[in-house]
Order: sequence, then C-alpha cells, then structure tokens
Amino acid sequence: MLILINDKERLYDILAYSDQVIEVSSAITPDDLFDFRNLNCLAYSLQTVGEAASKLTDHFRKTHTQVEWDKVIAMRHRLVHGYGKLDIDIIWSVSIEEIPLLRSAVAEILRQSWT
Repeated sequence: MLILINDKERLYDILAYSDQVIEVSSAITPDDLFDFRNLNCLAYSLQTVGEAASKLTDHFRKTHTQVEWDKVIAMRHRLVHGYGKLDIDIIWSVSIEEIPLLRSAVAEILRQSWT
C-alpha cells in the first residue's frame, strides 16, 4: 500500500494531537470546559487534527475509507470559523468518543503500511 511521505507525516501529527486530546479529556470533566484553558486546549488540538487530515492527499483519503475524513475536516472548519460559537457538548463528545476511535484507526493504517 503506497502512502506518500507527507501523508505519513500528517498521520503522525493526527496521532500526536489525538494523544493530547485523550490526555486532557481524561483528566477533566465536562464542567471543566467552562475554564477557557481547558476548552482552548481541546479546541486547538481538535483543530490541528482536522488540519492534518485536510493535508492528506485526496488519493490517501479515498483509499482509506475506514475514517470519515470529511467529518474530521468539517470539525476543524467549525472550530476555526465558528467565531466564538463553540458548542462545548460537541467538543466534549468528539474528544471522548470520536478521537480515541480516530487514533486507533490511524495507528492501524500506519501499522499496515509500514510492517
């Protein structure tokens, strides 16, 4: 399976920022998101995951359909262009439910491609 070097680098970025989301969200409660430091930390890391996903080549995204890349990228757009209208419930839900699944899928893609 062919993955370009830039795709590989972006996948590692997704892993790194997913790890940050998982670490922070496991140490706080949903109420802690009312503290801007916690909210901004999760929002920035989620945004960066989406940015890395948007930099994956079209070919890669089309051949690795086990991840809904469009949804990952759409989350980034909502965070960046929401202009202060962040939905704390969505950020929390994505952080604790979706990001661990995304991280597992990306780690599996990397394992299958380089072993």
